[in-house]
Amino acid sequence: MPAVEHNACRRCIRPLEFTLAFVILLMIGWAYYLYVFEFCVRIYGFKTIFLTCLCVLSLTGFHIILILYLLTFFGALCIGNNLIPEQYHLDDSVFEELKRLQSVDERENILSRLIVERELRILERDLDGNIRVCYHCRWLKPDRTHHCSACGVCSLKLDHHCGFLGVCVGFYNYKYFVLFMPYTLLFVVYSVLTSLPYWFLRPPFQKPVDPYNTVIFAQIICAYYIGLTFGVLVTAFGFAHVLLINRNKTTLEDMRDPRFIWGRSNNAYNLGCIQNWKQVFGQHPLIWFLPIPAGMGNGYEFPLNDFDKMSKSPSKSVLASETCPCAGLKKTEEAPLSTQRNGRKFGGEKDSATATTTLSLLREMRKRRSFLPLSPRAPSFDFKLNESSEISDVPFDFKDV
Repeated sequence: MPAVEHNACRRCIRPLEFTLAFVILLMIGWAYYLYVFEFCVRIYGFKTIFLTCLCVLSLTGFHIILILYLLTFFGALCIGNNLIPEQYHLDDSVFEELKRLQSVDERENILSRLIVERELRILERDLDGNIRVCYHCRWLKPDRTHHCSACGVCSLKLDHHCGFLGVCVGFYNYKYFVLFMPYTLLFVVYSVLTSLPYWFLRPPFQKPVDPYNTVIFAQIICAYYIGLTFGVLVTAFGFAHVLLINRNKTTLEDMRDPRFIWGRSNNAYNLGCIQNWKQVFGQHPLIWFLPIPAGMGNGYEFPLNDFDKMSKSPSKSVLASETCPCAGLKKTEEAPLSTQRNGRKFGGEKDSATATTTLSLLREMRKRRSFLPLSPRAPSFDFKLNESSEISDVPFDFKDV
């Protein structure tokens, strides 16, 4: 589909997405009216002490759950994820130069130098093994950041674009979005269970039939059906996200493994189940289920798991065939840089200048010690580059601490 037609379709769909969010609010308001005014006030009322206590307790629990439910809803709806630091932004001069260049290697050299100069830590690469750049928003994409074609912006740790809310779910609102699902089920189940006495205390049907009671009865049946159906669907969707949190993966990463400078990995951000939950919900488990911002990290730098284990794994090891400037990383082994890059031979005379630049960049990274972030359980490592190292033979040494 051409870009113009695609953008036109998105402009037509966007109002529909916000309409769905407005419909959810209307359903919450409708449920509030039925529960408070029909169940508690009209049926329970304040006729006896028992009914008065039952009414007060039911209303108290209902409003507490409702407040938490609305906080998760508006948190997921209103909190944005496009707060990318300014140092990742491409200046006009750099952006125009990138557009002018036709060679991929020349672009990579410019971007690599920019990363070193600004002391950025970007480990993920695109499908071709190149540094990820968003030419729509003019950003050097931080790790786990993606451009949303629906919203038209880059979002930190983008999970997916939610069609029901019309927003991107990412680093800052992911906790609210995940909590929105169990609170939906809790709101529905609480309302249904505490309204069961209605069927025993409601006024009996009389002849002629009261139209008001008939309408209320029909609304209650519809509310039960819609609420329970929506609760079951949201619960199933929430269970899928629980599995993703256990592995510290986003929906996009679950669909396609991210690619790093050392190759693909489907387990790079997995720090263990407890640490993964802390990354999303906060350090203390007591605040995990409260709709307050408590996630760990800054949204553009993420700790990695045991890099040494990844390097030993045959399928996840840093192979010389990977297309990245640091291709050939192997523990205590020398790896030639004569690799395949973008479908062609790399390391020949044609690419000697690029290889020389790569060596100088690696030496600069080594001096600044900002090459890889490590989690608390991951070993640190060093790699040494001799000034006299040949372009075709670059040794890397790892050392556990």
